[in-house]
Amino acid sequence: MKLLLVTWLAGISFFCPLAAFGRNAGYTDVLSKSYAFYLKGLMDDYYSTAGKALDDYSHVEKLDSKSISARLRIAAEYIKMNKYQQAVAVLEEAKKIDPASLDVYLLLVLVYTAQGDSQKANTEYEAFLNKAYSLEPENIKILEYLAQFECQKGNNKKAELLYRKVIQKRPGDADGYFWLGYVLESQGRWKEAVKQWQETLKIDPKYADALNSLGYLYAEEGVNLDEAEVMLKKALSLSPDNPAYLDSLGWIYFKQGKLAKAEIFVRKASKLLKDPVILEHLGDIYFKMGRPAKAVDIWKGILALDGVDKGRINKKIKKAEIKNAQ
Repeated sequence: MKLLLVTWLAGISFFCPLAAFGRNAGYTDVLSKSYAFYLKGLMDDYYSTAGKALDDYSHVEKLDSKSISARLRIAAEYIKMNKYQQAVAVLEEAKKIDPASLDVYLLLVLVYTAQGDSQKANTEYEAFLNKAYSLEPENIKILEYLAQFECQKGNNKKAELLYRKVIQKRPGDADGYFWLGYVLESQGRWKEAVKQWQETLKIDPKYADALNSLGYLYAEEGVNLDEAEVMLKKALSLSPDNPAYLDSLGWIYFKQGKLAKAEIFVRKASKLLKDPVILEHLGDIYFKMGRPAKAVDIWKGILALDGVDKGRINKKIKKAEIKNAQ
């Protein structure tokens, strides 16, 4: 992580012309000196003399108190030296001077990520995306990133509106239709989700995630199981060892009553990924096969995992234990 961060910082170039260091012609001498220190800082930075570069950029800051470029460079030097608190202080100061500076928000994201503070990193990333979108509302990539961020936070209504804008601006965008389907399905609007995933597959028939999502949704609803089977076989031909796809095909077989096939695919998926949904499915298959003790062992093993509905799992365990005792 540290190597990646330093490599990224080595490539940043907050380079700007002399005019960026001030707005009044009366400060020409001061600005010339400030610019000279800035250039010297760039050279020291290039030759990896971090301490000297920090001194040079600090001189710029003293000579031009409004210089965002200098503060960004100072923060970058602090990050390379693992002095994260100092970097944050400089960047927060820069944010007050120029609240519209996207570079400030991005560097804050990097600092908080390096510190392992995901909550603050997410806050700054959200601020960055909102600022960027306000500056460039027609930029489709910014719109997509903002939609993805809202989706990850679970703000499905907001994500839905943003993905609809993506599709409106770029009607042939398979990703837009796929993710719109995802947020609709997350809201329990599965019939609407089906339409979006069908549209995705019209645009790109080999869109594996859409094949999987639509096929699995059919399995969950107990409809179009033969079509779902074809979809998942196609998805697996594109990504043979994908545990989500393996589980989906196994679950389709379970719904079709083909328990032996279901067990093969879901067991393989469980070996590739220790996921509570996959393991719950495997337990369901063993219970249906008349192996309640095996099902109980699996279900008990997932109770400590995140994202598990313990009440539902405990009911299944109790039912299986009663059956096993008969």
